[in-house]
Amino acid sequence: MKTKKLPIKKLLLLFFTFIFAQDHLLSQESQTIKKIIIEDNTDGTRLLSPPTENKKERIKLIPPKSIVDKKKEAEARRNKELELKRKAEEQKKLEDQRKAEEQRKKELELKRKAENQKKLEEQRKDYQNIDFLVLG
Repeated sequence: MKTKKLPIKKLLLLFFTFIFAQDHLLSQESQTIKKIIIEDNTDGTRLLSPPTENKKERIKLIPPKSIVDKKKEAEARRNKELELKRKAEEQKKLEDQRKAEEQRKKELELKRKAENQKKLEEQRKDYQNIDFLVLG
């Protein structure tokens, strides 16, 4: 009896090992990503996508290097334009602040001159009144 149980256990162990190994192999195959390289389409013909029979299959489309380079150049150009626009706005803001400061200084100077003129006028009147009283 012992001899019959031992081969049955070995067969069961071998059977289960084979089943689990097969599942593991299948799961690795489903995780692979298929890549399709799209050539540069200069003649204007339509590109057809390959059929996907299973939804589990994932296809990653890789654009040609020329398209990637064009996108990078466009993004770099856009970033430069935004940077120039930002610098121009900062310059304008600084210029407006400088003009406002100059205007304020001019107004203060005019007020000071007007006050000095008023004081001089009052002093002249006072001297005229003193001269009139002394001479008068």
